[in-house]
Amino acid sequence: MASNTPPMSRRRSRFGVLAGAADFKKGDASTGCDLGAHLLQVNWEQNAWTGLGKDLQDRLQSLGLRSPDTIDAMCGDLDTEAQKDILAKVMNTDKSGLEESTVQEFLTLIRSSTSIAGDLREAWAKIPSAQLRMGDRPRSNGGEVDSAVLSGKQLPTKLKKAQWKSRAFRKKSQITAEGEREEYEDKLRERWVNQLIEVIRWADLPLIQAAQRSVNPSSALQKCGQGRKYLTIRDKVRKVIKLQDWLRAKGASRLWPSSSMNLQDYLQELADEPCARTVPASIMKAVRFVELAGGVPQGAGYGDNQQLWGVVRDLEVQLVKKGGGRDRKHASMFLLSMVISLELCVCTKRKVPDYIIASAWVKLIKL
Repeated sequence: MASNTPPMSRRRSRFGVLAGAADFKKGDASTGCDLGAHLLQVNWEQNAWTGLGKDLQDRLQSLGLRSPDTIDAMCGDLDTEAQKDILAKVMNTDKSGLEESTVQEFLTLIRSSTSIAGDLREAWAKIPSAQLRMGDRPRSNGGEVDSAVLSGKQLPTKLKKAQWKSRAFRKKSQITAEGEREEYEDKLRERWVNQLIEVIRWADLPLIQAAQRSVNPSSALQKCGQGRKYLTIRDKVRKVIKLQDWLRAKGASRLWPSSSMNLQDYLQELADEPCARTVPASIMKAVRFVELAGGVPQGAGYGDNQQLWGVVRDLEVQLVKKGGGRDRKHASMFLLSMVISLELCVCTKRKVPDYIIASAWVKLIKL
């Protein structure tokens, strides 16, 4: 019988993960697993796993690396060179002996796994067995409490929302020594700046060619973080990676939108799923961030395209209606002196026509 243990609750290390790894259990009525997580898994199987060569598939499967959760746990927090080292160990060869096609297949698999692993863990955290193991479900103090709830003398205990903290968050919370937290955050920032460079390289943005004219190209590329913290860089990079995965699935040779219509199609597909109201605008901001980091002049990229921003505003209205809400309308902005004048008009003892007092009163109510 398959275990109900969430994948990330099993003990793992770089290669310790191999012993306890198991295939991701697909959602069904008996486990309560989220249907969305099951669909993510199926999509990963069709697009990422089937794109691997037969030899690489067999080796990964024999080691237990068969699900996006286990692959992300093992390789998701490593840089590209360390991921290549892992691949060399999996293929039982030297890193120099790896074929370029195999390397690209493995790196694409890791990117696809990392992009959905968080959603999968969140789904696992919501099922009852996961809540029990994480200690988030309140325990009853016996029949007395249960009878008090049933008789209406006591309110039932509200369950806390289960959350699965990221590896970086857990590790930072364990750091107590002075200065180590800053050092760890600098390390995380360096990692995500390197990932940003990879995204820029896949997109073939102008910074890649400009850096070649520098005395130290590697150092020149490292300055593309725009002074942002690692959390901001991580958020933008993850959004653009999903865009690049979509372009790769469409067969694009260059992992960057070929036209504004190309990016508009991506935004429309997200809205059709549907997504949250703020998602299209966040995608545009992520594109703008990567374009500025990649050397695209301000105003010349897709992130500053006013036609695309118009599409975003239209999609926001569409998504609000799908969610059963109303479009947000901003109240009229009045100067403080105008507000004071309206209040004086309402409270005045002078003879003022009633309709003027009523009009001023209505404007004050609408503020």
